[in-house]
Amino acid sequence: GRAVLPLHGADVALDGHVAYLALADQGLLAVDIRDPARPEVLGRYSAAAPGKVSAMALDKRSGAPARAYAYQVVLQAWDRATGAAVGEPGLRIVDVTDPAQPAGMAFLPLEIDEDGGVYLRSDVEISGTVAFVAGYQSGLHVVDVAYPARPALLATYQTPGSVQGLFVDGSTLYLAEQPAWDSQQQVMGGGLRALDASDPTHPREVGYSPGRDDALDVLMADGIAYVTATHGI
Repeated sequence: GRAVLPLHGADVALDGHVAYLALADQGLLAVDIRDPARPEVLGRYSAAAPGKVSAMALDKRSGAPARAYAYQVVLQAWDRATGAAVGEPGLRIVDVTDPAQPAGMAFLPLEIDEDGGVYLRSDVEISGTVAFVAGYQSGLHVVDVAYPARPALLATYQTPGSVQGLFVDGSTLYLAEQPAWDSQQQVMGGGLRALDASDPTHPREVGYSPGRDDALDVLMADGIAYVTATHGI
């Protein structure tokens, strides 16, 4: 099936029969996909502040009552008329417990260096009550989301290159890193990094595999890391 929507989707996350579509224009769309041939829009959230959404992750919490949250990485947008950057980068949290009425909860400003506006992607991963946010040249941000209405920055881990993709496997966090260049045009970093995140306030590197291409994202399966790069895997 197919739903034709007048919007630009940036990412998608699934929860049972509901698909949450991150809208690049600072929003979120909940779509009922129970009948894949006839997807139906359930609800929409639109943020008032300017910016663009780059990535999203879902977090379901058991309890009484059970809750569900969507975490969106927000980047600056560019004003087409003036060419100036508008908005503030950071992590936006949306309550999606009721897909028909998603509601904004909080926004935590974060430093996300977009390399002069040429930005490929960001990423966010949730592990327990911690959110890991890829900040490109600003490294990795670790955010406490135990109370989604009051997110707090726990730590920032700076890498030589630019962090683009993330994957959490237990207490280990894998970073897909794009190379960067110093003032002498020497290549710095790039490839796959493994961090011990058992103490989220002090992540530490435990492994590194250099790459010759721009690493964009990473997935783990059966002890093997699959790294998506500009020219393949």
